[in-house]
Amino acid sequence: MRKITDFELVDLGIENSQCFQGFGTSFTSFEYCTYGIGDNPREALDDCLEQMATMGFDDPDLESRICESEGIKSLDEFPSSPSVSDEMDGDGDGDGDESADIYYHYGIRWNAKPEEPSAPESALDAWTIAKRFNCDYTGDANPIDHDGTFYDFRDWQAHGYASCVRFTRIADDGDALTVECATINKPADMSSAFACCDVPIEERDNVHAQIQACLGYMGAETLEDFSGPYVMRFAPDSDGNIDEDKVWNSVRAWIANLGS
Repeated sequence: MRKITDFELVDLGIENSQCFQGFGTSFTSFEYCTYGIGDNPREALDDCLEQMATMGFDDPDLESRICESEGIKSLDEFPSSPSVSDEMDGDGDGDGDESADIYYHYGIRWNAKPEEPSAPESALDAWTIAKRFNCDYTGDANPIDHDGTFYDFRDWQAHGYASCVRFTRIADDGDALTVECATINKPADMSSAFACCDVPIEERDNVHAQIQACLGYMGAETLEDFSGPYVMRFAPDSDGNIDEDKVWNSVRAWIANLGS
């Protein structure tokens, strides 16, 4: 989300979409713009705000600032007339094919504060990283030092598996870190997994509890293709430390793919 600094609303009126001349920022002091369509100004403005949100400009203060600029208490008071339906019915053409592409158009231009640089993953805990990439996580706050698994639960119920990226320190390999793309599979009978991981009965319908129980009981199946398994190995330096920025830069795309 980016903060809107200044903006202007532009009433573009009723127009056939095929004849609409467009809406831009040329010869203005604004950097961004979009427009919305609807039956009336209020609907078109709502559509306009939705377009802004999809562009990453979902500023929670914008609606109140629009109300202040328009002298209204809430967007419910924003004009709902004239409307396309009323105009067309008034002309006796409400059911004609020529009205199909006619809408009320409303535009907004704005400027915004520059995006704040994102903190590197090495400065974040694992749950914050999971949120950044729209996936889930189980394990220690720092998976590089103490193991952990990022996973996507969306295929669990329908297809019986969860894609994951698993971090594991291997003591028998000089305490090296391995990161692998893998699949957590759901067995037909979950009772052994629940018993092994002491999952309370009241939590056994929870998807995340099921995934974590299966991960603890059966582990995960490493993905591979013709070139071999999807595994990266990171060896510690002479002091036993692993370059965390190097790890995150190497596996970021794998984790991002979970939430895509």
